[in-house]
Amino acid sequence: MLVIYRLIYLIGRYFKVLPIQTYLAGAMTACKDNGADWREKITPLLEVMEVKIQNPVKDEVKKIKPPEGMDYKDYLYKLKISGKRKELNEVIKRIKKADLKAVVQSDFIICFWQNNVPTVGTIEELVVASYFKVPIYVYTKDNISTINEWFLSFPFKKGEVFQHRSELIGFLKGKYRRE
Repeated sequence: MLVIYRLIYLIGRYFKVLPIQTYLAGAMTACKDNGADWREKITPLLEVMEVKIQNPVKDEVKKIKPPEGMDYKDYLYKLKISGKRKELNEVIKRIKKADLKAVVQSDFIICFWQNNVPTVGTIEELVVASYFKVPIYVYTKDNISTINEWFLSFPFKKGEVFQHRSELIGFLKGKYRRE
């Protein structure tokens, strides 16, 4: 199904009926703010460039559908500890389907990487992006020498690693400038 989503997207971009799009990949579950802070800071910088932003943090509640008044993280935790594995798997399946669809419907991926923050979904998103040859641009505050070599192999296929947000935005402005 991802192949079909990618083909439809590429056809739309070829005929210029779809805007340039990016997906903001990075840890969420292990972050106190669900990974919202860096995404909120980079969004206006991308909007100025007329890039459509696919932000999984903003869409998470729609995908998970927690009971009224319950935080989505609390809901997932409750499912996990109560042994409702089938229901939990259905929720995770919805999240993965939506997020991976957004990945293949992107011109590029921006990934904020933090060595000390565990993440699993981000890795799957980057593997899928790499498979579909979607460029991956990593933004990290960590020293590059401390980042796992296997992880660094993702962006070097068709992307770059940046240690400053301003460098990333400058690069993107040059590469994805609207004509």
